[in-house]
Amino acid sequence: MKLVNTTPLEDEVLYRVIKYCLPKGLCLKDIGEVAFGNTTKGFHGRAWFSSRRIHVGVPMRTRYNVPRSSGGFRGYLPIKLYSWEEHLVELVAHELRHIWQYKNKYKLPQEIKRIRRYNMGTRAKLIEVDASLYAKRVVRQYRRDLEFKVSK
Repeated sequence: MKLVNTTPLEDEVLYRVIKYCLPKGLCLKDIGEVAFGNTTKGFHGRAWFSSRRIHVGVPMRTRYNVPRSSGGFRGYLPIKLYSWEEHLVELVAHELRHIWQYKNKYKLPQEIKRIRRYNMGTRAKLIEVDASLYAKRVVRQYRRDLEFKVSK
């Protein structure tokens, strides 16, 4: 995997985030390139399946005084994010899940159709619901791991 970093974040930190967010069955060598760039628009990301590339737009590091909501439209499940780091983890996990979907020929778990039907109706894309659900689970795990480290 090639890492392209034009942000003030250290490469080592970004590698740790990528490794933390990797779905089971996906290795670093399955990913062609992950590019992190500065942005003024807020967090955003994109995955290109055929070349196995990911681009993540990262805004300046800020403190979240109130929880921020992400998703809740077009197949993205709603999630409340309590820190800048959680937002980064959520976005990287979402985009890595798209690469996992491509590698596994879009064989999605059955629960995805049920979740889409109850939460968004049939207009939502299944791959976005799956990626959003995976990112939500990773963020929750990140919070639990962080609590464990703080309490130790």
